[in-house]
Amino acid sequence: MYSNKLTQLDWDSQFFGYPVARIMFDHNGGSLAEETFREISGSNYRLVYLYAPSDDDELNRVITGKGGKLFDNKVLFVKQPEPHSQFINQIRDYGCEKPDVKLIELSLEAGLFSRFRLDYNFVNGEFERLYTRWITDSVSGLIAFKVIVAVSGNDVIGVTTIGEKNGCADIGLVAVDRNHTGKGIGYDMIRFADDVAYVMKYDRITVITQMQNTAACRLYKKCNFVPENITNVYHYWQ
Repeated sequence: MYSNKLTQLDWDSQFFGYPVARIMFDHNGGSLAEETFREISGSNYRLVYLYAPSDDDELNRVITGKGGKLFDNKVLFVKQPEPHSQFINQIRDYGCEKPDVKLIELSLEAGLFSRFRLDYNFVNGEFERLYTRWITDSVSGLIAFKVIVAVSGNDVIGVTTIGEKNGCADIGLVAVDRNHTGKGIGYDMIRFADDVAYVMKYDRITVITQMQNTAACRLYKKCNFVPENITNVYHYWQ
């Protein structure tokens, strides 16, 4: 992943149906921002994601001044995996090869604070299609090695996906049925995922959420995750 370099995103471009690119600014990006926006203006990209360190005030001011819209304060939480064995709720592997209607519904709930839902420039159902694809590819094993669910009787009331990213176990989608909140379901699922990472001998387990998602931030801290960095994510449309 290159820093301070405009990079075309082939998957996003094909999936959304228009050219999409990304630039990952580091703390040296401020001196390159003006040149970067000239490059963007001369390109055919419809949408560019701009990532910037949250503590680089000057860079963030430049991006905002150029018309970048902030949609995410992305928080990376990390911890060393630990074993767990006591769970209040019933947690098990999702045993099907395709997501059912309930699992898709929960996956959309997981995206409540997603920048793809909050940005009204997405007008072609991009959010719904993206998160449906996310859970579909997770269940199939393409982007996750395990999908766990919380169940009550025959009903699925929570879901968490677990994959690998940068050599670490990584928690992807996390959602609890809104009619079953406050029962420790999220807490049990995250600890279950932590145990999976421990059994598989990963050195680290990570999860990303939005700073605006205060409930998720509290949950991860309760499960002994600590925030490692915060990245501002902007969308620039043209």
